[in-house]
Amino acid sequence: KWLWVTLATFVGLILTFTFGAWLALAGTSVLAILLFAGKAKWKFLFWGALALSVIVALLALGPLSEVIAEKASGNAIGSLAWDAATRLYGWKLALQAWWSHPLLGVGIGNFEFFSADYDFVLGAQSQGSSPHETFLYLLANYGLIGATAVVALVLTSIRSSIKLVRTNSSFALVSAAL
Repeated sequence: KWLWVTLATFVGLILTFTFGAWLALAGTSVLAILLFAGKAKWKFLFWGALALSVIVALLALGPLSEVIAEKASGNAIGSLAWDAATRLYGWKLALQAWWSHPLLGVGIGNFEFFSADYDFVLGAQSQGSSPHETFLYLLANYGLIGATAVVALVLTSIRSSIKLVRTNSSFALVSAAL
């Protein structure tokens, strides 16, 4: 049962065609192996890396080769160059918004209004966007005070979950998931 859930999640993440989701999947897989695999962790990492390499090779040389080539070499909307340029532009806007109100930010949800004025694709019809970077979004909306509070809350939660994993085996899986 868990194998099918894991495989379905894996396929869903792959089909998002989102590079960040793929990186998150790889990172959390490595973290899970390092935390839970015990003495066999290096064996799991080796075989996991080998399986990932085979899957990537099959996808890149197989049915997705045209999609990958178009995304990598093009410069239209949706291409790698377009994604990089718009992300960098969004990050710049987030930093400008934060710099205009460094302590308290522009306010909850106001980054979208701020960024709508600078949308060069939709212009006046824009509903705004996010910078696609969580920490910059926190800084822009909440400022240094709010972003620090959110990061402190997340780190405290992670620390508590790690303590619970180490001390109480009956809640280890739930704590690791949180």
